[in-house]
Formats: sequence, structure tokens, C-alpha cells
Amino acid sequence: MADDAVYGALTSCLSKYLIPDLPGRTLKRVIKVTLNRELYAADIAPVVMTNSAYTQFVLKIDFLQPRIKEWLSEMPEGQVNYRIILERIFILLGKQASRNLVAAIRLSRLGNQLPRKKNDRFSVNPKEQLKHALICEEFCEEKNYASSELAFLAGLQYDLLLTNFQKLKVSRSTLESFSLHFPESLKTAHIAYEIASRMGAFPFIEYAFPAAMTLGVGKVLAHAIYPKEGSAPSYAAFLAEIEKKTVMKWQYASLEEHKRFPLHLFEMSALAAQNYGFFKPIEPAIRFARESYYLKHSQPTLYPLALLLGIAESSAIGRPLRKTDSDGLVSLKINPAIIAQALSAVAAQGKKS
Repeated sequence: MADDAVYGALTSCLSKYLIPDLPGRTLKRVIKVTLNRELYAADIAPVVMTNSAYTQFVLKIDFLQPRIKEWLSEMPEGQVNYRIILERIFILLGKQASRNLVAAIRLSRLGNQLPRKKNDRFSVNPKEQLKHALICEEFCEEKNYASSELAFLAGLQYDLLLTNFQKLKVSRSTLESFSLHFPESLKTAHIAYEIASRMGAFPFIEYAFPAAMTLGVGKVLAHAIYPKEGSAPSYAAFLAEIEKKTVMKWQYASLEEHKRFPLHLFEMSALAAQNYGFFKPIEPAIRFARESYYLKHSQPTLYPLALLLGIAESSAIGRPLRKTDSDGLVSLKINPAIIAQALSAVAAQGKKS
């Protein structure tokens, strides 16, 4: 019975909510260009040229029409070179904005919001379509964190999932889970980076923020897989129940969560990391964030990151540190006082903003 429940939740998670909103090969290649410090905005052009659909969509963008018309007029009749046009577009926009443009096109495709007629102009709105991605990136840029471009990808996971949810017309309560868990994940990621920056030569520090953000994707998925409207236990109802607890709150939460939800939250977060492909190298750290000790010997390089994620999540929601996490800090010869220091820094930065 339990195996059937896990299989059903896993099938729903992948086939209904994750696989349909893949970022796609072209967007992934564009992201790879933007992450490469040795490549330039113009290098995005040959990537886009390999996909005729993306080429046409870029050339149809409404706000670019005056420039495109001007550039076309400069070319001899019958000798239009669209690669040059694309290079000029991406140089004009810069790497970051070019990436945003291609990502917005991908989200428009996923959401069935593309022009229906051949001659229709195409309008994108990255600030709205990539809302979560841009919030994460700007957050890290403002604080001079080492992971702003990776933070963008962490937020993009939320935007991809939201686009699919909207296309599927999920319930209002499921959509509202973004406004609950995204800010919570942002707080967790903030704490994670501040702790990591105090841990000495911390491996994978550039992943501290985006990995912590990815934890929240599983929580959003839980609202879809275990909805209020279903016959199975509701994740939203479970959270409301835990909120009212005053005695043995966290012990009860841990036991009941595992009992009621066969596909666990961070297993779903790890599935998202695998599916979208942005954070495959650190997927085990996400999966075992609450059970980091599993990685201590099997994948020791990822163990500190998994330990960090578990500590950051506990700190963000006010849960006392687990004994296994305290023991982990001792084993790595890390002073537990850095957690209080990081939380003080986060609180101080919150007051300034």
C-alpha cells in the first residue's frame, strides 16, 4: 500500500508537474553561454540560430522592431544575414538581458502564449514571467554574493513550475503556495549563505544560496500532489495543524510528515533539481538536507553542503537544531556559534532593507 502511494505521487510529480515544463535544450545552451566568462553576448546568436522557432520569435519581439528594420535596410536586397541581426540584438541587450529574453520565450512556449499568426508581433515581459528568477538574482547582486547567476537558475525553477501550474489551471490554494514558500526559501537561502561564508574554506559556497532555494520547490509541489481538494491528507492542512502545536511540535511534525506524505518534500526538491538539470551535481545534498549523515561517508564532498542546508532550513522556520546536525558541526570542527552570528547578520540586513 505504501509503495503504491509512493509510486502514484512520484508518477504525478514527474509526468504532470515536472517533465512538461523542462527548460529545453536551447535555453540550457544559452544559460551555458551566459555562465561562461570567456564568451560574449554575440555568442548567443549561433545557439539561437540552431533553433528556427527561437530565431523567429526573437525577430518578432515588438520593442526590437525599429532597430531590426533599420539593420535590414542596411543590407543589400536579397542578402539578408539573420545571424548578424541576431548578434546585434544580443550585443544591444547584453548577456543578462539576452538570457532573460530567451527564458521568457521558453516560458511563453510552455504557457501557450506565442503569436498564433505568422505576421503577429511578439511581446515578452521578463519582469513578470521571470519574477522569481530575477528576485533571486537581484538579491544576491545587492549583497555581493558569489552566486547571483546560479541564484537566477534557482528562481527560474519556480517560474517554470508556476507556468505549468497556470497552464494546468491548478487550484487557487496550490497557486498561493508560491507566496508562502518562496519568501520562506529566500530566508533559508539568505541564512545558508551567511552561515557558509563563516565556515572557512567551505566547498560549493556558490551553491549555498541556490541549493537552499531549491528546497522550497518540493514544498510547492507538495501542495499540488497532496491538495486540499483531494481525498488523501492535505499538505496545507498539515502545515496549519503544525502551526497550532505548542508541545513537542517539531517531533510531531517530523513523524507525521513521513507518515502522511510517502513522497517526502526534499525528495521532490531533488527530483526538480534532476529534472530541470541546473543543479544535478549537488542533487544528493538537496535530497538529504534533513539527513546529511547519509552522505558523510558515501559522498563526503557533498556532506558539508547537505549539513548546511538542513541547519539553514531549521533556523529559518525556528526549529531547534537536530542532534545529528550539531554532531556534524563538531565533526567538521566548526564552531556552532557561527549560526547565531549568521542569524544576527540576516536580522540586521533585514532592518536596513
